[in-house]
Amino acid sequence: MARGQVAAQQLELLDVNIRALTDLTLRFVPGMVARKRGRILNVGSITGHVPGPHMAVYHASKAYVRSFTAALAAELKGTGVTATCLAPGIVVSPFFLRTGFNKTQLARLMPRSTAREVATAGWRALQDGKAVVMPGLWNRVIVAACGLVPHALLLRLIANLQRPS
Repeated sequence: MARGQVAAQQLELLDVNIRALTDLTLRFVPGMVARKRGRILNVGSITGHVPGPHMAVYHASKAYVRSFTAALAAELKGTGVTATCLAPGIVVSPFFLRTGFNKTQLARLMPRSTAREVATAGWRALQDGKAVVMPGLWNRVIVAACGLVPHALLLRLIANLQRPS
């Protein structure tokens, strides 16, 4: 794929994961707050908890989703409106196959979820007004473990595991 095509795809990813999410939120939250009810579910990822060499834009965009939703949830406390960040790990989907991530060593090591499992966990968390939900015990363990590894080592490890084959 040509460099210009890659850059265009990455900018489109930012348009969806950051611009559209922010625009829709800013459009609809005021009405929800005025009605004193509403629920927001933003789709993040466990990748939003760690830097991602070879997938830097995707990881960074999901970090934005995580941070934005956490701040929004705090701001909305007591208004009758909740914001939930759904942060799954690998979801078996056409996106997973299209990105080529499925060919990396990390993808072979990570647990997988179905879209139905993730959607169910997101729906339940949304209904319960939880600020964040990370479906799958192993996903939570992996994110916690990443927080214990020195940053430089974590970067090297992820760079090696996410290197395209």
